[in-house]
Amino acid sequence: MSDSNSTQIREASIEDLGELAELFRQYCRFYATSPTEESCTAFIKERLVKSDSLLFVAKSEGKLAGFVQIYPSFSSVAMQKVWILNDLFVSREYRCRGIAGKLLKTVEKNGRTKNIFSIKLATEVTNHLAAKLYQSHGFKRIDNFHYYSKKL
Repeated sequence: MSDSNSTQIREASIEDLGELAELFRQYCRFYATSPTEESCTAFIKERLVKSDSLLFVAKSEGKLAGFVQIYPSFSSVAMQKVWILNDLFVSREYRCRGIAGKLLKTVEKNGRTKNIFSIKLATEVTNHLAAKLYQSHGFKRIDNFHYYSKKL
C-alpha cells in the first residue's frame, strides 16, 4: 500500500483520457447518476481539448487514483478571477492515503501562482468526510448567502 508521498500530481493530458473518464464515471456513480462510458469519455475529452476546465490527476502505483476539476470564473464584486472547484474524487481503493489533500494543495498552489482571488466549492450536506477535508485545508463554510439552482 502506497501513501501520498509516492503519489504524483500533475495536470491531465489527452493521454489520460481513458483512465480519467473511468474515474469520472465512478465519481458520477458516487452522486447517484448513471452515465455511460461513452458520455463520460466525450465529456472529459471535450474539457481537455477545449481547455475550458483545469484538470489535475493523481497517479499512484502506476495508475490514476483521483482527479480534481476546476472551472475558471470571475467575481464581479472583487473584480478578480475565481475558481470553481467542481469535482474532486479519489477512487475507493486509494482513499485515506492523503491523495485528496494533495490534490487540494496542488489547486491552491496553482491558484496562487495564477493570482486567483478565491476557490469556491460545494458539497452535499451529508458528505461529512468531504466537509472535514475542506475545513482542514482552510475552506470556510459560507452561511450568509442562499444559493439557488434551476434545471433547464
